[in-house]
Amino acid sequence: MTKNQPLHTFVSIAPFRTPFSSNSELRGEADNQDLLKGLKALAPLDEAFEINDVDWVFGYGTTQHDHVPNFFRPFAILTPKKTPPDPAVEACEIHIYDDGIGVMFLRWSNDICPRLVDSEELWTRLSTRFFAEIVKPVFDETIDVIEAQHNGASTFLKPSALILSTALTELPKEPYWVARAVLSPTASVFGRDMLEWVYSSPNTQPDPEDFLFAGSGNSFLVSPEQDRPTLLSDFYRAMSFCQFYASLVERYQLLFRSDFRSLKEQKVGGISHQLKDDVEARLDHLDFVNLQYERARAGFQGRRITLISTLLNAWGANAQLENTMGWATVLKKRLERDLQNRQIRQGRIIKALIAFVGGLSLLDLALILVNEASRHKDDGVPGLLDLVRNVPADFALYLAIIVLALAMFLTAFRE
Repeated sequence: MTKNQPLHTFVSIAPFRTPFSSNSELRGEADNQDLLKGLKALAPLDEAFEINDVDWVFGYGTTQHDHVPNFFRPFAILTPKKTPPDPAVEACEIHIYDDGIGVMFLRWSNDICPRLVDSEELWTRLSTRFFAEIVKPVFDETIDVIEAQHNGASTFLKPSALILSTALTELPKEPYWVARAVLSPTASVFGRDMLEWVYSSPNTQPDPEDFLFAGSGNSFLVSPEQDRPTLLSDFYRAMSFCQFYASLVERYQLLFRSDFRSLKEQKVGGISHQLKDDVEARLDHLDFVNLQYERARAGFQGRRITLISTLLNAWGANAQLENTMGWATVLKKRLERDLQNRQIRQGRIIKALIAFVGGLSLLDLALILVNEASRHKDDGVPGLLDLVRNVPADFALYLAIIVLALAMFLTAFRE
């Protein structure tokens, strides 16, 4: 260990909403550079942050290559140009993904770490304060710039008119949540048993081959000195992917609950076309996300496979996805029921029109028969005109109208 390198590394991870959304379903790998240029063209962002391309290697080759679909790759990494005003923050980097999600990593100075290990609330408070004071003001200004650009051309979708997420006029005051991670060569950090810190149970017996221990919010990595830089890089890549995916699932749960309330407020068969189109777009995009997620999981290499599996299992990601898909199923059934009611209502209208036209035909036939019967001369051969000739014209007209009304009534009654 070098003289300036601390024995332990403390990192907080906070995913949050951003105003950066593009047509992610159509975005190709070459479009990443356009998004990067789009970020650099936003003056408030460019003044506050270094905007860099992602230096991770993708595709096939070594175990450092990940064959991950474009959607699950960040297209930029931001680092503050100025030294963070909070001396407790040693370094900050923000991974920018499509669909309006960013992941903030804060590495804490060694001076604050002894206090952090005993206070999860302090981690959250300091991370949220940094987000509110350093990140949110810049991104709020950026929202205004993107909105103004829509008078001409913009790389990003209009934040106030998003379909795949709620409209955004300013960033929320807090990130979605704050996760915590510690890297250390020893299982005891500042006198705290890190396995107990993760699992909330003392005397946990780990597998000797394990190097990551993950709970719902706390993660501990066993990192020998010589392996720490590589492990930290792998951890950032794996954690960034997991946080992006977990944020998407969380956002869809919130959106679908809101959509469900909106659908409940409208009558069956009377859902507005705009709401229907928005819900269907979100359902289709969720299918796209799931397909891309399956490809991404199959494309990771090396230790990142274990890191991702351990983190997602600890968070109950499968159960969260099942819940989200359950909401999707409820919404699909609601839309299907609305479509069926629309079809039934349209069928009633069509049948009523058919009955009306049929009744008019009977009326027309009655009038024709009455008219022909009045001009018919008795030829000694009994026929239909002889029968009609003895019926008053008014009676024939009234009878036809009654038949018309009866046909329409029976049509409506059967429905």
